[in-house]
Amino acid sequence: MSKKLDSVLAKIQKDYKIELKDARETCKVPKIFLDSPSLNYVFGGGFPLGRIIAMHGPFSSGKSTLSTYIASQIQQKYTEKPVVAYFDFEYAFDTDHAEEMGLDIDNNFVIIRPENGEDAFLMMKDLIETDEVGLIVLDSATTISSKGQIEDPNKANFGASAKVMANGLRYLNPYLSKHNCSMIIVGQERDNVGAMFGADFKASFSGKSVDFYSSWMARITRVEDIKEKDEVKGIVMKVRNEKNKLDNPKRVALLKLYFDRGIDSNDEYLDYLKALGIIEQKGAWFYQEEWGMKVAGKNGVAEFLHNNPELYEKVKKQVNDMICNHTILDEVKEPEYIEEDGIVFNPETGEILEER
Repeated sequence: MSKKLDSVLAKIQKDYKIELKDARETCKVPKIFLDSPSLNYVFGGGFPLGRIIAMHGPFSSGKSTLSTYIASQIQQKYTEKPVVAYFDFEYAFDTDHAEEMGLDIDNNFVIIRPENGEDAFLMMKDLIETDEVGLIVLDSATTISSKGQIEDPNKANFGASAKVMANGLRYLNPYLSKHNCSMIIVGQERDNVGAMFGADFKASFSGKSVDFYSSWMARITRVEDIKEKDEVKGIVMKVRNEKNKLDNPKRVALLKLYFDRGIDSNDEYLDYLKALGIIEQKGAWFYQEEWGMKVAGKNGVAEFLHNNPELYEKVKKQVNDMICNHTILDEVKEPEYIEEDGIVFNPETGEILEER
């Protein structure tokens, strides 16, 4: 570049107090590997820092539970900024359930229940600028209110909540990126009253701004309950990625989330070792010549790895490195129709094929 352009760039940095970095460095998204390889997979190779994550789905599908689990992982993994700020607009945060998910509510955790969205976004900006907060959870965008709606609930405020979200995210997005603070926005689905045929749904985030500002968006559905002796111990949820601006394709994963401990990462790693071809199965036997492993059943693989902790850590890294890129898992296509709650339907159109 010319001396004239260099002098202008130097002036910009001085006058506006910003640092102009190389494009590769500026646009690189830092990520951290979570304990769950399935989550690392659907996120495209680890949880992104400084980006907006959106989750939507039916009521009681596990959105808040999954957000809480990820928050607990941020406390453990993001050592530079382990503080989680939880904005509870639903006034439904359950401390006992959060602790079961691994969240430390006594340390590195702040819960805030603002009266309105305008105040909430100002609070978020102040928290982000401390450089101690690694994650903000907004639960949920569906229930966020404007000052006008609170002060005069009987007055018509068409689109007020949507305007709050649009202005708030436009204001907050640069601070999230600059300080590498992530944000999870939870939204419930609502029936689409304009649907002509069959079941239809749409995400409700108080307008379209979340769709635009989010780098990653997924639909969370509850597939089935995990039961032991007729007692529900957890849920199996499907995380179906609908938007991904993190350099990887759209992906789908099933998560087994237990109410007493969160996600069993060891069980997930065993599944990925087989799916990625790292270990081979012949009948009931599992083989890995390089490791000198020949064991019967998944329990045998688990025991072998736990008896070789250094190898197990290398294997975990190998799995996470592999799922950062396109793998054979991305070649597995979803069935044209899926079943939930006894209803078989097309996930793309919502068309009902069969009711059981």
